Amino acid sequence: MSDDLKALEQWASVLFAQLDPAQRRKVNLQVAQDLRRSQQQRIKSQMTPEGITYTPRKPRKDIRGKKGRIKRQKAAMYTKLRTYTHLKVKADVNEIAVGFFWTHGENCASASVWLE
Repeated sequence: MSDDLKALEQWASVLFAQLDPAQRRKVNLQVAQDLRRSQQQRIKSQMTPEGITYTPRKPRKDIRGKKGRIKRQKAAMYTKLRTYTHLKVKADVNEIAVGFFWTHGENCASASVWLE
């Protein structure tokens, strides 16, 4: 497996080196967007990166038989985290980052890939 990855890395690095910076940035952005889409689908299907399903929510108490939208809904966990507002993409010539970023530029949690 590692030999296959090394061979793929060597093949891709040769192709990547032939691109000018604008083309590299465009390719990086496309890869980052595809990665974000796959992460959104994973979160939507309630799976961890290892392929294990999330532990289900605890059952709610019946609070004096109250009814309403919040009590009726059987919402999936982390619905807002998978939106474009929260799960962001940053890509430039040498780096791809998909994660949750603060507004002032520091990343709270992200997965970064440095490309040489």
